[in-house]
Amino acid sequence: MNIRITNTSNYDFDSLFVNTGGEQHGYGTIAAGQNSDYHQFVKAYRYAYLEVVVNGEKHIYQPIDYVGEELLNSGNYSFQISVNMAANTYKRVELTLAKD
Repeated sequence: MNIRITNTSNYDFDSLFVNTGGEQHGYGTIAAGQNSDYHQFVKAYRYAYLEVVVNGEKHIYQPIDYVGEELLNSGNYSFQISVNMAANTYKRVELTLAKD
């Protein structure tokens, strides 16, 4: 399957690293509102471990495990990723899967 990143936040990603529980890829810089190129994965689930760097600050999305999850079927997918960095709020990374 192929997975690209859609940056749905209001912030540019300085870098993005994805680990799907079996494979990993670095996606590099992704501007706010933009898509990355697709990367091919043999094994992936509907969510993944993410390290997103915004304005030099690293943000982590950490799955606990993949128990009960099924592997994605072949095809093209987008991990829609948003980083919330609003003042006086808890900073967090959100991930949604979309089938392209």
